[in-house]
Amino acid sequence: MNGKVIAITGAGSGIGLALARLLATRGAKVSICDVSAGGLENAKASILESVPEISSIDILTAMCDVRDSAQVRAWLEQTVTVFGRLDGAANVAGVISKYHGMEEGLLANQDESEWDFVMGVNMTGVMHCMREELQLLGSGGSIVNASSIASMKGFRGNAAYSASKAGVNSLTRTAAKEHGTNTGLKHVRVNAVAPGLIETPMLASVASKHQGERSGGGGLDAEVTRVPIARKADPAEVAKVMAFLLSDDASFITGDVVMVDGGWNCV
Repeated sequence: MNGKVIAITGAGSGIGLALARLLATRGAKVSICDVSAGGLENAKASILESVPEISSIDILTAMCDVRDSAQVRAWLEQTVTVFGRLDGAANVAGVISKYHGMEEGLLANQDESEWDFVMGVNMTGVMHCMREELQLLGSGGSIVNASSIASMKGFRGNAAYSASKAGVNSLTRTAAKEHGTNTGLKHVRVNAVAPGLIETPMLASVASKHQGERSGGGGLDAEVTRVPIARKADPAEVAKVMAFLLSDDASFITGDVVMVDGGWNCV
């Protein structure tokens, strides 16, 4: 990744931050965006602390709500202006419903504003990012989207999130087909990762609000015991897979959704 320019959404915490740190250790220049100014400030400080050899000029930060296409365009165009090009992108920004796993989250009770919020960030936001990235990336570039195990299994009381991540999978495969080497368009590899239970602020929020209300009252701890690798993952474990997909080592991989879930998908 040495010298490559990578744009990352949702980099203020969790998987996005772990990926930014990892890429920086491998010599990449990173352009990170988030809706939280405090998160961005802390993320930049964390990267500089973790990677002493990196200069602050190799990190671009920008406030950006991915639901706003103009903000997305401005951030990515600024990335190219500052660094001269764009080699890859990771679309990690995501949200989960406040009714996740609760009776209020059942499809029969779906709140429309909550549906629009989750879809707006998780699917339309990814579309906004991919649309700009596909225009700015050079041939041979790579995009990695954050999906979820929920896109494959679906979860009770989690319709909006599950559907939004299934949409990410479809966007990923569609873009991969449109930008293959046999299409006449610039060649860009497009993949997704589908994490399971990862130790992120979003998962911690779900656990603290709804402990014991998911999966028939078993809660997240019960889910962990059902997974072949019976633990939650560190964000860095997902970041390593995303970094691989962004790199030239994954030159023959496109249109794939890679499960990073400890085997949860086979349960």
